[in-house]
Amino acid sequence: MSSIFKVRPAIPSGSKTISYSQFSLYSECPHKWRLMYIDKHKPEDPSIYLIFGTSMHEVLQEYLTVAFERTAKEADRMDLSGMLYEKMVKYYKQSVEKNNNKHFSNRLELQEFHKDGIEILEFIRKRRAEYFPTKHYKLLGVEIPLLEKIEDYNVYLMGFIDLAVLDERDNTITVYDFKTSTRGWGDKDKKNENKKAQLIIYKKYFAKQYNLPEDNIEVVFFILKRKLWENSDFIQKRVQLFKPSSGKITR
Repeated sequence: MSSIFKVRPAIPSGSKTISYSQFSLYSECPHKWRLMYIDKHKPEDPSIYLIFGTSMHEVLQEYLTVAFERTAKEADRMDLSGMLYEKMVKYYKQSVEKNNNKHFSNRLELQEFHKDGIEILEFIRKRRAEYFPTKHYKLLGVEIPLLEKIEDYNVYLMGFIDLAVLDERDNTITVYDFKTSTRGWGDKDKKNENKKAQLIIYKKYFAKQYNLPEDNIEVVFFILKRKLWENSDFIQKRVQLFKPSSGKITR
């Protein structure tokens, strides 16, 4: 893996940074943005959903790193269930400590979320070659740092790309963002401009920071579904792919 995708540039002295989260919050409610980022009234709202999402991100990234950089067989031998459990417990304990030692979940709920995560990970393990083939593909990195100047302002976009893969046959790069969801994204989610903006923004500044042609970059939301609809007439998958329009006009 090229080292340029691992090293995070230093923030120039006197510069400010903005994240996608800040952009999204400001777009929805400037007053709330001011309370959080200017007046520093940041509420601590620990959530089992956040614990689960963070843990799933890390396990999936570790699994795919082994599949691409070592072998698929070695990746498939990984104890994904145990890894997920350890991470969920670790992040839950950390959140409880930050929450003045007040619990915000319970053993049964943690077990339910862990079981859902196992179902997702086993689904991906069985279909890894369908979603992430390794032949002709190269892993560019996971948690790729973004820190790039926004045009005409002394402000830098700051963030991380969950995963990027290069198709060596045509030099196309696919940028993935992992999202955990209860039952996937419906039309309302897919039409939400704030949600779609994340990868559109990341595409623009990822290309700029690493000197890549924007037109060679595709973006995909890789949505992990905890639950499936009961009594559905259709075959359901634990993974949903959503590719928002990210052409020049959209950007």
